[in-house]
Amino acid sequence: MAAAPPTLAASCSSANALLRRLAKTSLLAFGVQMSGVALTYLAQREAARLAGPASYGLYAYVTAIVVVVSYVAALGYDSALVRFLPAYLERGVPGTAIGLVAFVERRVLKLSLRIAAVGGLLVAAAATRLTPDSALTFLLGLVLIPVWALLLVRCAIIRAFGQAITALVPDRILRDGGLLALLGLATLASTREVGAPVVMAATILSSVAALAIATRRARRLCAACEGSPLDEEAPAWRRAAYPFLALVAAEVLINRCGVLLLGSTGQEIEAGCFALITNLAALVLLPRLAVNAYFTPLIARIYARGDLADLRALVAWSSLWSTLGALAVGVTVWLASPRLLAWYGPTFLMGRTALGILIAGQVIATSAGAQLQLLKMTGREIAAAEVLAGSLAVYVVLGLLLVPGWGLLGAAAANVAALLSWNGLMAPIVWRHLGIHPLPLPRRFTAVR
Repeated sequence: MAAAPPTLAASCSSANALLRRLAKTSLLAFGVQMSGVALTYLAQREAARLAGPASYGLYAYVTAIVVVVSYVAALGYDSALVRFLPAYLERGVPGTAIGLVAFVERRVLKLSLRIAAVGGLLVAAAATRLTPDSALTFLLGLVLIPVWALLLVRCAIIRAFGQAITALVPDRILRDGGLLALLGLATLASTREVGAPVVMAATILSSVAALAIATRRARRLCAACEGSPLDEEAPAWRRAAYPFLALVAAEVLINRCGVLLLGSTGQEIEAGCFALITNLAALVLLPRLAVNAYFTPLIARIYARGDLADLRALVAWSSLWSTLGALAVGVTVWLASPRLLAWYGPTFLMGRTALGILIAGQVIATSAGAQLQLLKMTGREIAAAEVLAGSLAVYVVLGLLLVPGWGLLGAAAANVAALLSWNGLMAPIVWRHLGIHPLPLPRRFTAVR
């Protein structure tokens, strides 16, 4: 009986330390995310000005393809690293951790190079139907596939070691910050439009620099692990990759579904407007992304040691912070939306009501907590993939019914319905397996001193 109070006190002290670390890291991550958004906007605006409307459209089109292909080339292993690596470190099996890193980097590099090679053959075969600028831009874009796929992996390794801020900097700050600097130099060196190939070449240089810095940090972290690489759990890593890849594909499709539905019904102007308001509504997610930057690998680490009490408490507090942050950002974006939309042209003002619907949906979804991360980091990625696939089906069916007659409002309503079904279906799974409710009510932690 005498040993119980020290154990409880130690548990409370550990939980409080994790809570303070989570709060501090989340604030810093939010600042990095906001800085990244600003740099991305400035870089894209400078690229559009420097290349001209037509060339920028080509650059944006090729970049969009490369982003999707890079995620496919990563095979979902970036998420697998964040799930498995902290658990191996917690269990004290560094050899398996190093083996996982080597296994993932080898497979991702091979696949990304093969995809780039096949892409090069396709561009060569279609060379007669492409303009010289188009062909060169596509070929340069293919170079980015292994660079971006490896950047995803290396940043995931850094996150898995608990260094969330360091993991965000290469992708969110250095890549677009370097691109902005290179485009600024191109502006000083030329008074004419430089075209899409030059902008793509600058993107390659800035991305390679970001990858080099991320690689150096990831190598140092892995070098601190003593032991020989072991890959005895390779079958488990392969099995986990496919659900993670399915999750990535479903999330990408859900984000693009409204634009595709509007475009397929001949509402091109509405499709462009919906793409813009979707990006504005995504700002509401920044507080949650900031919290999850550190919290996601922490879930895997805490779950590996079986401390569900602390996990429930931290989930409740992180949900509360994410919800309050989402609400603050959502209100700010809504109040500023007339000016933000008018900045792109008076036509885009028609999207303000739909933007309000999307913001409300994102705030409600954020209040449900990190359910997707909980399922992914505790070995239930297949269930998560099934839920996302069902939510995508809801989006498509409702969109086909609502978009033809209601346009932007129909697309926004279908989007929110998919978000709510996604979180509603995940809630009972999380409760059944982990005993965690989806509401941001940190009741258990109020007892901790």
